Amino acid sequence: MSQVNLDALIKREDLFKLSDDDNALNENPENKIFRIDADLNPRKSHTFETLRKADFQRETSEWKPERIVGLVQSFINGDIIPSIILWNWKGLNFIIDGGHRLSALVAWITNDYGDKEISEAYFGAENITKAQKKNDNTTRNLMDSKVGSFASIEFAFSNPDKVSAEQTIKARNIL
Repeated sequence: MSQVNLDALIKREDLFKLSDDDNALNENPENKIFRIDADLNPRKSHTFETLRKADFQRETSEWKPERIVGLVQSFINGDIIPSIILWNWKGLNFIIDGGHRLSALVAWITNDYGDKEISEAYFGAENITKAQKKNDNTTRNLMDSKVGSFASIEFAFSNPDKVSAEQTIKARNIL
């Protein structure tokens, strides 16, 4: 098994258990463009806290390390990435399509590909298998060699005098 388990990164919710009460929050649909650091960083974003994978969605554990890295590379390069479909309901944004894509970006931002802080809290550190740890390390090493960590992008953005001009431009484009 070489798939990476990113299921811990975005909370799950049973949308059918949400109140249909007239006094509950109304839907407020709008087109939204997620900004990588401002909206998808669990440590900084209120928007991220509204994201939910519906209980009926499959686990986010189908992608191999190469596919996760490929998605992040596509994002960085400005390639076309299929839309993420969200359904806003009672103040939460349910991911209807694109759970793996969003989870891959969140994994890159948090450096958690299945065995770090968020995953440990979700699965329990003692329940993370050796295979899951191996896949986490494989993905992280591949990401670092082909893309770079998100922390390195943040560093380049905040310290343009300490990195190459190319790294600075890349960081500005991403953030």
